[in-house]
Amino acid sequence: MVKHTVIIGAGIVGVCCARYLQMKGERVTLLDRTPIGDGCSFGNAGVLCSWACEPAAKPGLWKKLPGWILDPLGPVSLKPGYLPQLLPWLWQFFSQSSAERMAHISEAMFTLNHPTVDLYRQLLAGTGHEALVVDSSYVYVTRKPSSLDENSAAWRMLRERGAPVTVLDDDALRDLEPDLSSAYRKGIALGAQGRVTNPGRLVKVLGEMVIADGGQFRQCLVHGTRPRPAGGAILTTDAGDIEAPRLVIAAGAWSHHLAKPFGVDIPLQGERGYHMEFRNPAVTINNSVHDWDRSFVASSMEGGVRCAGTSEFNTLEAPPDWRRARLMKRLGKELFPNLNVDEGSEWMGHRPTLPDTIPVIGALVDHPDVILAFGHSHLGLTGAPMTGRIVAAIATAEPMNADSKPYAPLRFN
Repeated sequence: MVKHTVIIGAGIVGVCCARYLQMKGERVTLLDRTPIGDGCSFGNAGVLCSWACEPAAKPGLWKKLPGWILDPLGPVSLKPGYLPQLLPWLWQFFSQSSAERMAHISEAMFTLNHPTVDLYRQLLAGTGHEALVVDSSYVYVTRKPSSLDENSAAWRMLRERGAPVTVLDDDALRDLEPDLSSAYRKGIALGAQGRVTNPGRLVKVLGEMVIADGGQFRQCLVHGTRPRPAGGAILTTDAGDIEAPRLVIAAGAWSHHLAKPFGVDIPLQGERGYHMEFRNPAVTINNSVHDWDRSFVASSMEGGVRCAGTSEFNTLEAPPDWRRARLMKRLGKELFPNLNVDEGSEWMGHRPTLPDTIPVIGALVDHPDVILAFGHSHLGLTGAPMTGRIVAAIATAEPMNADSKPYAPLRFN
């Protein structure tokens, strides 16, 4: 029996959920306070990380964190007044770095992320927008060759999964990326990945497909949720109450607030990321290039070159610290000296991050018509299609080959 599904969140995860539900014959409505694709999905680096399986919490990371925070050019920013609120989350985060937990997390991440390029190509086939997804390598570069060790556990893990890993010396780096600064002395290219040339447009294209196939989009702010006596939920919005016979919560960094009335307490942290996109960049970047020393990424986009990264921990309500975005002018010029940074646009968004790097994807035991799909951290663009497939399978009670237990919403309770 077809059941109307209301999806809170019209970013890449919500839109993929809607599209895969439609493929099962379901009726869908997307809700968001901003137009489709204008949230966090708009501002990422466009990388489709098909080999992403390394947990964020790694042994010894806690030793590096203070130095990163104190470095004004470092990849992490923490507002001192926010530290007491963040400490419980940090404790859970660092507790994930045991060998046993890392192996479990790695498998769950690989299952979610590895099919991404193929799934996007299937979704875009015949639309005329196939060029939004291109083949690409992810190239890590460093000024200090000893700091990028291809024999480390992380690189061994990728090789064991079949990832094509190529070590690049000075000459090979310049052959691959001719405009790269000569200060970078070593690189490692991780091949067989993809890149999206305009993430915001990708979400809008998929959203247009949802609407063309009979789906609806309502731009409204969802203030709260509550259980519906007949199952599903009732949503309180600035456009009035909306009944959802089935509800999917895919609202990014705000999702845990919407899930709480159903008896679940998800330790979701809004991790703020920034980018600058430079029009008329005057350089060519052939792949996604990751500065290993500064932990940011530069990619060519339809609108220019985008430099994205940094992790800032603060409240969801705090105003943006645009100095974090403007760092990209300096960092981008260090990476590509001829980069024209005179015409740049700034952006900030909230990544929804969970302590174990694995998103929550699943129906609630006590409320089976409420499905959670959030917490993808830096990998929302990558993990969205497989998330959509899992959500559609759960909603229609279709068996899947993938094990859904690692993504269970109650794993934190």
